[in-house]
Amino acid sequence: MNLPPRAQEIIDEMYRNYKSLAFTEENQRKLTFMIAEQICYELGPEWGCKSADSTRPQSPSNIAYQSADGLVCWRWLDGDGSISGTPFGVAHPPVFANIPTQNFIPVKPVNHLEITSPKSDEVPKESIKNLLDDIGHLSLDLAEVRRELDELKDELVMIKVKLDRRYVSKIFGVTVVTKPE
Repeated sequence: MNLPPRAQEIIDEMYRNYKSLAFTEENQRKLTFMIAEQICYELGPEWGCKSADSTRPQSPSNIAYQSADGLVCWRWLDGDGSISGTPFGVAHPPVFANIPTQNFIPVKPVNHLEITSPKSDEVPKESIKNLLDDIGHLSLDLAEVRRELDELKDELVMIKVKLDRRYVSKIFGVTVVTKPE
């Protein structure tokens, strides 16, 4: 599972702004918590931190996502530099783990980056409802267009018949068909 691109952008920007917090475990937890708060602000309440269980401390470098399928996380901080080439750098891509038995730590949405409006990789539920309403209206409009198209087809048939006019008459009991030139 891939981390949403906006979440990676948030990690990169928060790291640039607060890089000094990346070098000790205590500060890494603070930075990770702040990153999770920003992601929660922009992408929704399913985002947070994680711990191995409810009695253990927050992981210093994992962003968690609580989905209907269970808990997953990404290790964003490359402590030993084996991924990024820089000790305590940002892992690109972050290391994904499926961790359904571990503990999700919810965070409050906080706008640390002071963005003017939340960005999102997901469509808000009210937008989905509006889209479905629009589709319903479009379906009604399409039905009306189809009805009008059928009427136009009938009119075209009548015009074709008028253009291909033949005169039929009976002269002394004989049917005579003439076509005007």
